[in-house]
Amino acid sequence: WRILRFVKLHMFSWMPSILKPPDFLQTRYGAGSWVVITGASEGIGAAFCHEFASRNFSLIMIDNEMEKLQAAASTLKEAYPTVLIETIVTNFEQSAEKGWVEGITDQLKGMSISVLVNAFFRQAIFDSNTTVEESMRKTVIVNSFPTVLLTQKIMPRLAERYEKTKLRGAIITVTADTGTITSWHPGFLVHAATTSLSNICTVLAGMKFQESVDCLSINPMAVSCHNVDGVVTITPAQCSRSSILQLRQGVKETNGWWFHCLQSSILQSLPYSILYKMWPQVVQK
Repeated sequence: WRILRFVKLHMFSWMPSILKPPDFLQTRYGAGSWVVITGASEGIGAAFCHEFASRNFSLIMIDNEMEKLQAAASTLKEAYPTVLIETIVTNFEQSAEKGWVEGITDQLKGMSISVLVNAFFRQAIFDSNTTVEESMRKTVIVNSFPTVLLTQKIMPRLAERYEKTKLRGAIITVTADTGTITSWHPGFLVHAATTSLSNICTVLAGMKFQESVDCLSINPMAVSCHNVDGVVTITPAQCSRSSILQLRQGVKETNGWWFHCLQSSILQSLPYSILYKMWPQVVQK
């Protein structure tokens, strides 16, 4: 069934997108409107910044390191001089504290926000023999609270905007399918649990606000941090671009790049005992 679903999605649903570039974003969400992106300094978050900036959307870039965030913003301003860019530095490890999300949303007042991209998460493998409890706690916090709280706060604004302008909004959440596939291994339990929470949060929000907001949960496999693709890895740009293609088709959940969708479909069809033998290096970690 997973293989058939893959064939249906990628052999048929993508045909219109391949024949016609994904220029639907401006007409669907509003040219020049604001896109909020967490994890915007590097990786998939930065790739989404380029995708939306290239279509003349305004950007609100959020991350936890000022120097990296300013450098990423400067690069975008050089590439897209007419695009408006605002930056917000925050400590995601404090996102469970009262008032954290209000500290961000207060800076968004008066802005016509059309899209939220939740792209900040921490992928970690924990060894029960050596892991410090505090590290696990921080991973749970940064992988869960920012996505849930920002989605909860911004989603009603997108719905209200739709009522006034008839322009839809979008919530895009990036996690990692490796956490789901390897959930059988104790070292991945924290990552798998937080990945599932972010995924469910986005999918359920999409069901509640389906009349006004498009929601897409992206669960890629291996993505290169150095913008170099390989046999099983893809670049952040490939992940973001392919995800936007599928957003156009109304897809709710995806692994992004076509090869990751195929890879995930095959791996999730295998028994855990086989997966355990296939990935001895992962298990040893």
